[in-house]
Amino acid sequence: MVKGLGIRIASNTRMYFCAQCGKILFKQDIFCQKHRPYPTKLYKRQMPNYVHYYFYPWSPSTRAMTYALKYGRHRPFLFQMKSRLQYLLQEEGFILDELWVTPNAKGLKKSKNHAYQIAKAFGAKTIHDEHFKQGTQKHTSRLQRRKLRIQGPRPQIDMPVIADDVLTTGATVEALMQYCGWQKAIVITMAYVSKRSINFSR
Repeated sequence: MVKGLGIRIASNTRMYFCAQCGKILFKQDIFCQKHRPYPTKLYKRQMPNYVHYYFYPWSPSTRAMTYALKYGRHRPFLFQMKSRLQYLLQEEGFILDELWVTPNAKGLKKSKNHAYQIAKAFGAKTIHDEHFKQGTQKHTSRLQRRKLRIQGPRPQIDMPVIADDVLTTGATVEALMQYCGWQKAIVITMAYVSKRSINFSR
């Protein structure tokens, strides 16, 4: 069992546990009130082709949070966090008129697209989710992710803003940029897995 995801105890009943302390929760959530990780700052990393902003350094709690969001659960967490996320973005000077989300499976409903839901929490006025990928990304290497078969439009934008849940190697972002012909971009994610934390997070 992964804390924060919950276990099924009856056909229509699921029990949830705090991802930090394991306390039983009486509603669909990831953390108890005591351990809810409100973001306190917007971190910044300068990469060769993009600038990366993120809210959470990698930790066991962050792992539970991103895992839960990825599998379409705990949207209440994003609802609770969105005002704080948007405040920190505005403090950095962001006015998100348009946001592009990383490619996902073709035909995936917006309600199940975690990157789309995160982009909504960031306060984007227009969210573009027209790109999709063929095949699966799970357990693929950085080189394989660079060769993702992406389909969709190729809009000509000087500095697109891309959203996702977590950035690890950055290969998916780079594959999208290469496909669209974008030379520079801004990437905003909930969390970041640094090289130092990869072994720690497994």
